[in-house]
Amino acid sequence: MRAGRLIAVVGPSGVGKDSVMAGLVRDCGLALVRRVITRPADAGGEAHEAVSEGEFAVRRDRGEFVLHWQAHGLCYGIPAAVRADLAEGRDLLANLSRRVLGQAAQVLPGLVVLRLTARPETLAARLAREGGALPDEVTVVTIANDGPLAQTVAAARAALYPANA
Repeated sequence: MRAGRLIAVVGPSGVGKDSVMAGLVRDCGLALVRRVITRPADAGGEAHEAVSEGEFAVRRDRGEFVLHWQAHGLCYGIPAAVRADLAEGRDLLANLSRRVLGQAAQVLPGLVVLRLTARPETLAARLAREGGALPDEVTVVTIANDGPLAQTVAAARAALYPANA
């Protein structure tokens, strides 16, 4: 049995990461990694495990995260339990920061980055901001999300699973 892949979804705010991820979960049967975030559960956005900064630090120090980072005044963690799912051959989707992609590639063999892009006018219309560069050491699949969601999900599915296209 092949090991599963962590598919890291990256892109600027407003590009539609959550929508594309939901489509891939629906259409490909992928599992979504539930991030641990120091943000209240009722703050909106993705479904996540809300923890205090103190609880996050305790869990980080106990090694409960395979990856962790800070952004926008919050702490984010990917539970170490994803390793067991990957070992069982499951492909997982996770919204990751570009800043941890190099580390992710080191600790999670087979990492694939699904980078979503959109024309500047599309992002501007969605009130988004541009992101930074990706590290050279990761596999990157770039999909434009300028058109219908179904088209983007189909393109991502074909790029991630070419044998099934």
